Amino acid sequence: SYDALITAYNELAYAPVKHLVEKRKTKKIRYSDVFQSASSVPLDRCLRKFQRVPCVLTCTPPLRPGKDYGNGDEDPIGGERIAGFESVFDITDAGLHRPKIVFCKGSQGGRFRQLVKGEDEVRQDAIMSQVFTYVNKLMGRRVGERRSVDGVSHPGVTKRYSGQK
Repeated sequence: SYDALITAYNELAYAPVKHLVEKRKTKKIRYSDVFQSASSVPLDRCLRKFQRVPCVLTCTPPLRPGKDYGNGDEDPIGGERIAGFESVFDITDAGLHRPKIVFCKGSQGGRFRQLVKGEDEVRQDAIMSQVFTYVNKLMGRRVGERRSVDGVSHPGVTKRYSGQK
């Protein structure tokens, strides 16, 4: 099932989309608009024949000191398996090779935005992803931080009192 998944990701990554970009159709693209060949199995259908599907590749489970991630039959502890993919994808507005944006649906209801790139250097992206992950973890640990209704983080206010009663 991992082979089928990786093959489908690669086919999407290298799929020609120039004709869609020229028509300014870069949002909500059906896989059938790109894959007319019967030999290609699009990402949204690549796992239909498998009973045991892979884990969501972009949902890393937290490290567990006891190394207990389950027995492989259920979802890994702290992770999710792929329940499917949305039936449409987007093309980024910028980029030399116009990466594609897909949404993976997790077995526990998660929705994971994934960037599928072909012909681009991914090592730099991986490094920046690690940097953003680390910064997000640091920002999440800030004492007194709260989230407002608009989803923006705001530092908490600490009230200070003088020694007088």
